[in-house]
Amino acid sequence: MIDDLDHARTALHTRAHGTRTTWRPTAAPSQDDGQWITPTPHQRGTSVARPARTPCPGADHDPLQHLLPPEPAGPDMGQAQQATLVQRLHQIAHPLHAAALTIHALTGTSTVQLALIRGSDVNETATVIKVHNSTAHRRCRVHPVPGWARPLLSAAKTYGRFQQRDSGQALFPLIGSRDCEELRRTAAGIRYRLPATP
Repeated sequence: MIDDLDHARTALHTRAHGTRTTWRPTAAPSQDDGQWITPTPHQRGTSVARPARTPCPGADHDPLQHLLPPEPAGPDMGQAQQATLVQRLHQIAHPLHAAALTIHALTGTSTVQLALIRGSDVNETATVIKVHNSTAHRRCRVHPVPGWARPLLSAAKTYGRFQQRDSGQALFPLIGSRDCEELRRTAAGIRYRLPATP
């Protein structure tokens, strides 16, 4: 069981040297009907205007984060389907895949945009996520994060720290390699349809 920082480091070290280590959270029984979930395209969040050639601050330093609702709605789908998706996302073993699919479900961001999210784009309390439209940072959007998703985003940030990545670096490094093959495999494992890369 992984329940503290030392156990987590040991598990990561063991996995890096060839021994398979798995961790799955305990999940309550559900009424999962086994159906595939198709996300509804949407563009939520609040747009952040930024002058050209000015640095894009992380979510903790963006004044817009304080204007967002404290407890947003979940993905655009029926309540039963949303509950099923939440349970499935919490069963994903890899913290980066769980967080990336969660952000996709909440914000409708593309897999290309997922690759642009930095560690600093999730604030310290994981209540806000910033999504970038391009590397120019001219049309960034700030999104509130519902309570059920916060542990998943926090876990991804913690994983980045274990890997000694700076908060200004990509939160999901190499997520787009081979047309997001690994992420697509994870999505298929929870029966979540990840759209093709545009």
